[in-house]
Amino acid sequence: MKSIARYLSIALCVLLLAGSLFSCESRPLKPSKDTLAVVGQVGDYDVLYEELYVLASTYAEQLVLKYGEDAASSNASLTVTDEKTGEEIETTVSRQYEKELKTLVYENIVANYAILSLCDDFGITAESEELDERVQLTIDSYVQNQFGGKRSQYLDYLKDNGVTDHYLRFTTRVDLLYGQLLTECLSRGYIESDAQTIRDMIPHEFARTWHIMILNGDHAQKNLERAEEALAKLESGEKTMYQMIGSTYNDDLMNTSLNGYYFAKGTMNEAYEDAAFGLEIGQISGIVASVGEDANGMPTDCYYIIQRMELENEYIEKNLSSLITQYQDAALYGMVEKVKGNLSFSPNEYGASLDLDALTAPKEADPTVTIIVGSVTIGVVLIGGGVTLTVILLRKKNQRLLRGAQAKLEAKK
Repeated sequence: MKSIARYLSIALCVLLLAGSLFSCESRPLKPSKDTLAVVGQVGDYDVLYEELYVLASTYAEQLVLKYGEDAASSNASLTVTDEKTGEEIETTVSRQYEKELKTLVYENIVANYAILSLCDDFGITAESEELDERVQLTIDSYVQNQFGGKRSQYLDYLKDNGVTDHYLRFTTRVDLLYGQLLTECLSRGYIESDAQTIRDMIPHEFARTWHIMILNGDHAQKNLERAEEALAKLESGEKTMYQMIGSTYNDDLMNTSLNGYYFAKGTMNEAYEDAAFGLEIGQISGIVASVGEDANGMPTDCYYIIQRMELENEYIEKNLSSLITQYQDAALYGMVEKVKGNLSFSPNEYGASLDLDALTAPKEADPTVTIIVGSVTIGVVLIGGGVTLTVILLRKKNQRLLRGAQAKLEAKK
């Protein structure tokens, strides 16, 4: 009995040591079949269930803020503008919610594949050992920086947000490819790289604005009236934009700099950008319906009142490097948007059958658990009155370690 306990103790030490070899590495999780189920295509690319789920849950949260908690089931009457005819039509909150959710998901699911398509055009491969390593290093760094290297916290984060490790690695790969794409475009001259040339373009390609933002939220009419009241104070001269930024009318206090926003064409929401570039210096816009971020960083409908300010040479010279980067990013973004406009998501039979508001969270298995429970077989087998301990670990990189441990066990018998 003592010998069996000793052998088991040694075996557990081996397992703990084997686990420690991986403790600093955020190993990929193993997605379930359902998670990797193909729900449709964007061009030649398969779209997986996990991506559909992430987008659907993200935009569902946004629409709940717009229409209320019972948006998916509410039969309350709603008047909307028909996109094709421009006429006012009657519908219900639930039907409009379902329509908008599908539109948002289907339109935005093409974004990653626009980048991959552009990479194909430039001969940039999306699959290589070097890129795999960069993805791994990026995930490792993320786990270390965001969760102090604690894998359990990383797993909890994924679960709480309905994001899979597999999908996070996919988007990380696309992000890294986006960086390669920018480098390639700069080296080939598709995007301007000369600093002085870009400096000369800044007066035409950049705007500087102040604004106040009023979240739309659940009470659209009330918030619109609040925006109208704020605009009236500005137009009458009762208040300046500087004063309004620090007032209760502004829901963007944390993100508003008194230097103003310096942004290149193609980097802001279209409605905001069109309004800003359409203003003369010092001029204040009307109420601009657009999309902003709430206190949690979630996109939400809002109203802006924008004032265009003069660009300051001192600020430009001090921040020239970041402005150049912003201009180049905007140029690449424009190229991606052009490709994106030519792509569409085509759901397959399975994808079309799914209710976007009732998708179940995708699942993955943690290989840490698999090592101890699923991939290890510890058997106690009686042979001729003696005891043999068999430890089988399926991971190849641990086989040499285990063979050594088994040899020591044999020598002790």
